Amino acid sequence: MTQKTTKIKNTTKRKPTSPGEILSVEFLLPLGISQTELAKHIKCDVKVINRLINEHTALTAKMAIKLAATLIPQLSSG
Repeated sequence: MTQKTTKIKNTTKRKPTSPGEILSVEFLLPLGISQTELAKHIKCDVKVINRLINEHTALTAKMAIKLAATLIPQLSSG
């Protein structure tokens, strides 16, 4: 039995939203947290957060886990 594959054409011309933009717009700004405060809380250099927000570095799995553990509980309580 063969399975038919359907291609979906991407008609969007805009650049995908970066993890750093999501971090800044969806989390830091609404929660009133600075890059420095976040970096201190998750015990990393503020340069790492800044590079992520400014799209100079990729989001690693390790950093994604740290951010999720820190920010997701904040959303449900606020």
